[in-house]
Amino acid sequence: MDKDEILEKSRRDGGEADERFTMMEQRMGLIAMSAAAAAFCLLYAWDFFHGQNTDGLFAVFFIGLTTMCLYRFYQLRMKSLLFGGLFTGFFAVYSAVQYILATM
Repeated sequence: MDKDEILEKSRRDGGEADERFTMMEQRMGLIAMSAAAAAFCLLYAWDFFHGQNTDGLFAVFFIGLTTMCLYRFYQLRMKSLLFGGLFTGFFAVYSAVQYILATM
């Protein structure tokens, strides 16, 4: 393959985004999820030790996991991601219902 063929194949495989941009997006997603998980843990611990209802936090956390799993399933077509999305989706709905019932 010459240089032009390699560049053309790279553009077809990666779209218009270069490898650096793709790596930055992946790292951004990892950092964002890590920050959200840390915030969830801190808020959960605070509410738990102060006797507050924690189902609302679980609902938000599981909605994020559900969205992530289902989007990855859409992109990669892996059945385990579909199962994970449905499983966490069930817990998101369950936690939301529990929170609503507890605060009525």
